[in-house]
Amino acid sequence: MSQRISALIVLVVIGALAGCATLSGEWEKRWRCGGLTLYKKGHDGKVVFDGIDKEISTLYYVRGLDQRWSWGELGTNYAVVLSQGSSGLIAHYYDFTFADEDGMAESRSTFYDCR
Repeated sequence: MSQRISALIVLVVIGALAGCATLSGEWEKRWRCGGLTLYKKGHDGKVVFDGIDKEISTLYYVRGLDQRWSWGELGTNYAVVLSQGSSGLIAHYYDFTFADEDGMAESRSTFYDCR
């Protein structure tokens, strides 16, 4: 193979990798729910609460018809669950740090209407 073709192949591969690096920072979907914003990309998620200067990296998955963002120790301490309500999507925030032995949260801490 000539040096010219080899150089062209290297440039094409570098260009493709640069494009992948740019795409990896973009999120597939975003929901705005009252005082929080939810993002997803594959099984990665992110939750941003208004008034808190921190993005929370989460595990994103679907359980039944609900979408879920989980984080904390082993991904089990906190969750935001996006589900269909009577008037549209609703996000519920759960805190499992004081859950009973069955893993049930004491209550839904907060809910947000989504758009």
